[in-house]
Amino acid sequence: MKKVIWVLIFVFLPFFNSFAYKVDFQILNIGLKGICNNSNAVVIYGEFANILVSKDKGENWEQIALGEGITNTIEKIITFDETFWGIKDSSMLIKSFDGIKWFEYPIPTNYRFADISVDTNLIYLLTSQMNKIFVLDTNFNLLDSLEISYPATEIFSSSKKLFVGTNQGKFYELQYNYKEWIINENDVSSMGTKVYNFQSDNGKFYLNIDSAFYRYEPQSNFVKLFEGNFGNVVVKDGKFYYANSIYLSQFNRPTKWIGFYRFDYNKNEFQKINGDEPSKFIEHYTKFLTGKVSFKFIDKNTIVLISNYKTILISRDAGEHWELISYFLWANSWLQLNNYFWGILDKTIFRSSDYGVTWLPQDTNSLYSKYIGSINSIGFVFFDSTGKGLIANDMNYFYPDTTKNFSILVSSDFGKTYQRVYNKIVDSLGPNYYYKALVQLIRFKDGYILKGTNLRKKGDGITFANLSFLDSNFYWTGIDRRFEDTCIFRIFNFNDTLYGLFLVRDDSVEDSSFYLPVKSWVSYSTDGFNWNKLFDTGQDRFYINSKFYKVEFGGKKGMVYDNFAIVDYTMKYQILY
Repeated sequence: MKKVIWVLIFVFLPFFNSFAYKVDFQILNIGLKGICNNSNAVVIYGEFANILVSKDKGENWEQIALGEGITNTIEKIITFDETFWGIKDSSMLIKSFDGIKWFEYPIPTNYRFADISVDTNLIYLLTSQMNKIFVLDTNFNLLDSLEISYPATEIFSSSKKLFVGTNQGKFYELQYNYKEWIINENDVSSMGTKVYNFQSDNGKFYLNIDSAFYRYEPQSNFVKLFEGNFGNVVVKDGKFYYANSIYLSQFNRPTKWIGFYRFDYNKNEFQKINGDEPSKFIEHYTKFLTGKVSFKFIDKNTIVLISNYKTILISRDAGEHWELISYFLWANSWLQLNNYFWGILDKTIFRSSDYGVTWLPQDTNSLYSKYIGSINSIGFVFFDSTGKGLIANDMNYFYPDTTKNFSILVSSDFGKTYQRVYNKIVDSLGPNYYYKALVQLIRFKDGYILKGTNLRKKGDGITFANLSFLDSNFYWTGIDRRFEDTCIFRIFNFNDTLYGLFLVRDDSVEDSSFYLPVKSWVSYSTDGFNWNKLFDTGQDRFYINSKFYKVEFGGKKGMVYDNFAIVDYTMKYQILY
């Protein structure tokens, strides 16, 4: 596996030495939605308006971020006449000739859109309500629109015709010519209800009706080719292929390998190309998870397969052998969120500025891509945007066992080099407490604030918060702010104002196995010492799904990250960036 280069200042490094055996593929943290190509590039598009581009048939990949974070989307990208066309954020047309440089154009209507198709001189857009089609010219001028009687499944244009599938046993053939629509409605309800998966290959037209696959000929002549639960069959040079799902594979457990099939005309059935041998897929015992898969022939031998669970595979021999290019390590990968998103596994760490969507540049010899020998197991990580940060080997400290202490390394260059320091961080959390933990570090004005938790004795109940003020080199200034019997779930810094979600145990409410009975409120502070309440959450039971850092209070849900503050001035919860 060759090095993967991520552009727009993002570089995604290989993930080495994670297991006892060699692993040289990439970790990817965006779900993949679709794939298309022209003669020069392969484009994969996924969550958060991210695009992966390869100019060498999948040998190397570049990542393009068309958005600025987790709120952007790409609905679809297609190829027509060597040009990539797509819909971004349901309201913007995007266009590219090489897959790397993209142009955005506002769609001249207030509708939102879910599907796109392009034919000679015309752009067709299907609204998100799936019941109206707009037509634009290639200069993005709105020409006309047409409402259809049944909600559409998809649109597909070929040979100056637009095909529209439905879930009502019908599909449309439409032709548009200077404000005039020619409409042909095909009733296929005798064959099924869902019409989808339109394709053209060497001048022939194909489609699915329920689980059966047909060739469609002029004068509404349908030829059933085969029937079965094959998903979306792909047609290439008159041959039919499909791939089934990939399943979870764990250490010393049976594995279900991907099945890649080609239709055998002599036996009138699909035959598995890659067999069941592990050597025809990937290394045994690789831990990965994928869901729905789709694939594209780049040429007669090269196939790129993707899944919505962040996985990319490539075959160079028409599906007989497969190489795992990228995957998402889904189990226990991400342990800490700070100003950056950090992934930790054993002694290997990764960092991201947008919560795992793309990854910041780092040196190939960086400690991010190899073991950190002086720390046994990374438990706490923090870096700010200047490159300053620290890592610690233990999040917990139990008094009076002084043999268990925080081992801390400090870096000023995003972890390229480290220095061991002794800065009395343990002492800053307060004397003689049974339990102490490093929880969160926030850059604040000219220094940092370390949020820790303390527990007076075993079984004492809710931990309470301690804020330790550190200087610009992470040394404790000797100043702290303790909150007796009060826990601060999370603190956020927005324009040098701190926002915190405070919790205090509520003994008047019965405890349960799922909810911690608390009273909770949001407060703010401009100095870290004096806190002013903004509002009560109105929720006496506070539930935290710590894996995804979701919070729920007052009947409202939110995704909590550092740098985001949940603040309410009008009793409507808002996210501050």
